[in-house]
Amino acid sequence: MGRKVPELDDPNIRELIFRNYRLIYRIMGDKIQIVRVFHGSRILEF
Repeated sequence: MGRKVPELDDPNIRELIFRNYRLIYRIMGDKIQIVRVFHGSRILEF
C-alpha cells in the first residue's frame, strides 16, 4: 500500500503520506503496526 521508507533498509517498514503527515508502519504478517506519525516538515529519526 505505501512505499518503502527511503531512510531505512527494511522492506517491512513502509510509509504513507497523508496531507502534511508521514505515517510510518511495520508489516507483520497480515497485520500492521503504526510505528510513528510525523508532521511532514520533521526529519525522520528513530
